[in-house]
Amino acid sequence: MSKKLFFINDTPSEVRTLLKVISWERLLKECLKRGFPEPTNSNKFCVIVFKGRLELCYFYFKHPTCIMNLDPLELPHKGWRVYIG
Repeated sequence: MSKKLFFINDTPSEVRTLLKVISWERLLKECLKRGFPEPTNSNKFCVIVFKGRLELCYFYFKHPTCIMNLDPLELPHKGWRVYIG
């Protein structure tokens, strides 16, 4: 059975900094484009890196949902952890 390797950053201070970088307007535009409701809790955001995809995700339910893809320059510098699943 093969394992999947994820890098996850859900540190609140790093995510808040990222949200300032990408702007709330850009975030809302991506949510509308994908048909997601507006995020209301900043503690439910996380950044996931998996197989070269850089994604800003939000926990609408139990699992993170990708809201938008990120550029490598937008990624947080601290707070990363590895998840093997």
